[in-house]
Amino acid sequence: MRLDDDGLLQSIHEGVFETPLWNDFLERLLAKTGVRFVSLIFRPVDGEAEVQLYSGSPPTPEIRKLIVEDGLADPFPYLAMRPERAYSMDELLDLSDARQKAYYERVMLPQGLTQMRSIRVTEPGGVDLWLSCYGGRLIGAPTSALLTAIAPHLRTALRSYTALQREKFR
Repeated sequence: MRLDDDGLLQSIHEGVFETPLWNDFLERLLAKTGVRFVSLIFRPVDGEAEVQLYSGSPPTPEIRKLIVEDGLADPFPYLAMRPERAYSMDELLDLSDARQKAYYERVMLPQGLTQMRSIRVTEPGGVDLWLSCYGGRLIGAPTSALLTAIAPHLRTALRSYTALQREKFR
């Protein structure tokens, strides 16, 4: 996969000015990778609830109910991830852990999400961002390489967004 034959990098940098944030980037990433679902999650500077941005097939109402009402929250150890390193689902999910196994079996499998690649990006001011690609087919080295290659651009865009938000609250 070539990194920017389709405006992917430009959409990262312009995404800080979009509503919703990074919408074009997520759509382009979805199309480029061919995955079912992509997510970009971060907690803004003002400390409000995390921002969750998605593209692709959203969870069904039944799945959302399991997550919200039944407390099957995402068990992946995102804070333990090293910045700018792509992780596979196998590296993040421990099926010997009952909570993680329940999440995989009751939330992910019914949606056909059997593979994942995820990367953590840390902005110098302390804001973390997680970008994940999910799918039902093998998501392998090309997606990992793409996530790793765009990580520095995401960090720069996140830093710009964070600076803009800090100025807004002054």
